[in-house]
Amino acid sequence: MGALTLLATLLLPILAAPPTVATTGGPGCNAETIAIVDEALSKMRPERHHTFAFRGVAESCTLPPELDRGTRDMESAPPDRRAMLEAKTISASLPQWMDACPGGIETLTSLARMAPATRSLALWKQCNMARFGVPFEAVGKTNTLSPLGLVLAHWVHSWNPKASPRLVKALLIAPR
Repeated sequence: MGALTLLATLLLPILAAPPTVATTGGPGCNAETIAIVDEALSKMRPERHHTFAFRGVAESCTLPPELDRGTRDMESAPPDRRAMLEAKTISASLPQWMDACPGGIETLTSLARMAPATRSLALWKQCNMARFGVPFEAVGKTNTLSPLGLVLAHWVHSWNPKASPRLVKALLIAPR
């Protein structure tokens, strides 16, 4: 079962529930630590950016417990288990997902039904990812967009709308 299919399955009880207002509370990050993470990104190989940015945000920001745990676990997860971990973390962090993606739960369920080749563009459009200033072309053919990275980029961007484009891009774009 694919990670997004699993996520859609986990969401079925929530989809049947009455709608609620999603809130994340106030994001908080340590500016000095975020600056160190951003500087380190400028000196490392691009294939390490994504997981390092996740770890940096987990160390620098006060995240809700489920989001924090899943974010920290991404660095040590084997590449073939990251999609599953990402899906579980998002399902446990739905208020943060709802804040990060205007398409909400409908986006998650539609992504689960899409072919992998079309998911990144759909995620980009349905979650209004252009607002972060990273062009879709930056994803390229060897990368994909990270739904969990979107949640973290939104968290950092909510804390500081002028957050480093390098950090935001590292959060959003994951190697395949």
